[in-house]
Amino acid sequence: MDKGLWVRVAGAILLASYTALDFTLNTLGVLTLGFKWLPVIAFVAFVVIMFSIIINLSNQLKIIRERIPRLIVKDIKESYLGNYYFYQNKELKKVESIYYTKIDIANIPIKPELGIKAKQVFAEISFWDYPYSVSHHNRHYKMAGRWAETSQIIDGGKPIEIEQIDLEPNGRGFCLDIGVKCLDEDEFYGINNETFTKQLGFRDKDRKLDKGVYSIQVQLMCEGIDTSFWFKLENFGKDKEVKFTRIWLSDSGKGDYQLSPRF
Repeated sequence: MDKGLWVRVAGAILLASYTALDFTLNTLGVLTLGFKWLPVIAFVAFVVIMFSIIINLSNQLKIIRERIPRLIVKDIKESYLGNYYFYQNKELKKVESIYYTKIDIANIPIKPELGIKAKQVFAEISFWDYPYSVSHHNRHYKMAGRWAETSQIIDGGKPIEIEQIDLEPNGRGFCLDIGVKCLDEDEFYGINNETFTKQLGFRDKDRKLDKGVYSIQVQLMCEGIDTSFWFKLENFGKDKEVKFTRIWLSDSGKGDYQLSPRF
């Protein structure tokens, strides 16, 4: 509740209370006894009490607002995996020069003493045309995000367990996979826990992006939190790395983007 609304509510309460008090004292005939100062003293005391209550409630609401997880993008990580081996039709295959794109998510409270754990954080990643706008947009696909530190499905991990993760309020980064690109090919592929169950290495045709520019939305959801971070993915094609940059909507509200050097 903003301060202006607090003032209006307090004013209305005080006005109604004074009117009721004055009416009651007049009805009882107190004023006719010469005690005209009594309503003033009572009103002043009431004002002090009410303002104390309002200030206390305001402080409590502020603490509640600050005691929610504060999830941020701590870092963007792009790196080579070197030689990568996988099975296809029960035969061992080798893919070279894999370029991996991922981000680090951290829970950093505004005030350390008010930090609270972000419980069961679920990430949903959507791949859109660039630039994205509310009126003109096309989503290529969306997927549940993969937290890199969780077990994979092929290793016995269950989706309800591995798609959610707890983030302590200590600033530690937790890696969230975005996708990969083989440098000798044009395509970029989104990856998550389902990718490794298809025995196609990283090449999931349902999550393929051709050469071009795309808007990537990473939506993080848990109790008390539903927030999105946006990125620009530039896939320059064969023999070239991709460029993954943090972006955010401008104040115009028209869907225009600005590059962001901040996380």
